[in-house]
Amino acid sequence: MSTARGGLLAIQTKKAETNIGLAKHVGQYVRDTYADRGEACVTNAIADLEEVERLRGEILANSNTDAKQAEQLTKYFGILSAMELRFPISKDSSHINSLSFVWWDAFKASKKEKQQNVNFEKQQN
Repeated sequence: MSTARGGLLAIQTKKAETNIGLAKHVGQYVRDTYADRGEACVTNAIADLEEVERLRGEILANSNTDAKQAEQLTKYFGILSAMELRFPISKDSSHINSLSFVWWDAFKASKKEKQQNVNFEKQQN
């Protein structure tokens, strides 16, 4: 007689490049574009970008409780949505074209995708 065993299929979470240089690449755009608003404005914006980069790192580390992780993902999604309106990130030469979001496929770990698009980053989280 055969007995069925219950179990769950384990699926690994997606992996991402942890240091994409968000503050560096967007920060340069901020310096070039918003310098006329004063050094304090530029410095504050870069500090905010560094905080966003830290938040992304915490999310990728996946070391928090489910509730905290959900809260961080929601916050990060909102920040990305706001950034999308203020900072043009694309392949276009007049945009922030040095920043790429890199993710590996959860089912085929050797398959890497790299895009210069905030929407790509939002969909991966």
